[in-house]
Amino acid sequence: MNAVFAHGDLRLYLLHLLSSGPKHGYEFIQLVSDRFGGTYSPSPGTVYPRLAKLEAEGLVSSERHGRTTRYELTEAGSEYVAAHAEEIVELERSVSESVHSLADQVRGNVREAMKTLRADLAAAKEREANEATFKAQRASGETDERAQQRLRGAEIDRDLVRLRHDTRAWLREHGADTETAAAIRDEIAALRARIGTLLGR
Repeated sequence: MNAVFAHGDLRLYLLHLLSSGPKHGYEFIQLVSDRFGGTYSPSPGTVYPRLAKLEAEGLVSSERHGRTTRYELTEAGSEYVAAHAEEIVELERSVSESVHSLADQVRGNVREAMKTLRADLAAAKEREANEATFKAQRASGETDERAQQRLRGAEIDRDLVRLRHDTRAWLREHGADTETAAAIRDEIAALRARIGTLLGR
């Protein structure tokens, strides 16, 4: 997934959120998550260090309330937000575009997952049918070579489906840069060549 906030934008967005009133640390995470419809949520390790830095710069003050910390803009922070009003408007526009982009990615991932699921189900159904046929023939004493071939083919198909499923799951989670994508395609080509050799092609 591409970076949601450009360098420095999350810092400005946190100040923007504080302009509507004091907030506890976890509220920032929830507000950003709600703004992105749950498609993106900043981690505590992303939010809290930025709040600490804003406090060190004198733009934010904090106060402990039991086990939580409440943050609010200082006078300097309010002046900073007012001075960067145009940037905040542009940032909101960028956030809206990111929301649409992330939603498109989620829809694409769901469609891809459904395709993979349908392929897996079809392969499983065929494998079960082949195994049932083989078992029935074995029970009747008709364990011909063709039935055994179908069973072996079903087992190979199961392994291929599992490989495809695992690869797609990894790509959905991590993505692939140009070098990684090229390396994966090279491995697939090499595997096809080796299988072709085994099959006498």
